[in-house]
Amino acid sequence: MNKVGNYTGAARIFSCMMILATLSPSVVRAQTQGVIPVWSDGKGALGDSSLFQCGQDGDSVCIGSGMSNFRAKLMGFTERDNGSGVYGEATSPTGAGTTNAGVIGVNRATTDDVATGSAPAGVRGWAIATTGKAVGVHGLTNSPDGVGVVATGAGPTSTALQIFNGAVQVAGAGLNTATPVFVVRPPSAGVRAFFINHPLTNGDPNAILIVTAAQAPGALVAVPAVSAGYDFNIQQWFLLTTDGNLFGASFSVMRYNVLVIKP
Repeated sequence: MNKVGNYTGAARIFSCMMILATLSPSVVRAQTQGVIPVWSDGKGALGDSSLFQCGQDGDSVCIGSGMSNFRAKLMGFTERDNGSGVYGEATSPTGAGTTNAGVIGVNRATTDDVATGSAPAGVRGWAIATTGKAVGVHGLTNSPDGVGVVATGAGPTSTALQIFNGAVQVAGAGLNTATPVFVVRPPSAGVRAFFINHPLTNGDPNAILIVTAAQAPGALVAVPAVSAGYDFNIQQWFLLTTDGNLFGASFSVMRYNVLVIKP
């Protein structure tokens, strides 16, 4: 089996190309100790899809697209549309626990720089594009009962999710949208209460609703304070004016922002 010595930079990448030209795919996949090319589809060392082991020491350097001197033990790279640099899959249908995962990242560092968002991470997603809506980390579930992303803290007083910069965005949120944050308004004047018909709140008396009064853009009206309640017969939540008055003639520009949290 051919092996590569302690080459760095371009020489290391050139060695990948030489080995991939002489070894069969099965041999290349088997080389996981001290050899740089672990797998390739034959398009080149930095071709369409390649996987590299970046040496044996902690100072080994991988060269990736848009990055220089990126230190890693293993680097996945792809230039294909809809390709993946690294793909992990756990195929057991009954597996559970913290070790059942397609990809696991572990960081044993004890120092951090939390104030600048540079804390050590077991897995870090980085969208290096400076234009467009690039995504650093994307969580997805196909199960109606599944969860796209889970954040777990160390205990009841610890932090499970921390944001250093930027807003919290709920795509498409607006008037009567089926999103976790949405806007409702009274259906007519002359009523004191109205129901909220929403897939995240219907049939769930334990849902937590956070409601704030607002106005339609450009409007200047008094919006009554409301309280939220649940009707077990209708199985829907409703908003009820707290002062007992009815919604007036300006009901069409009254708005209530609603945030739903599932316990």
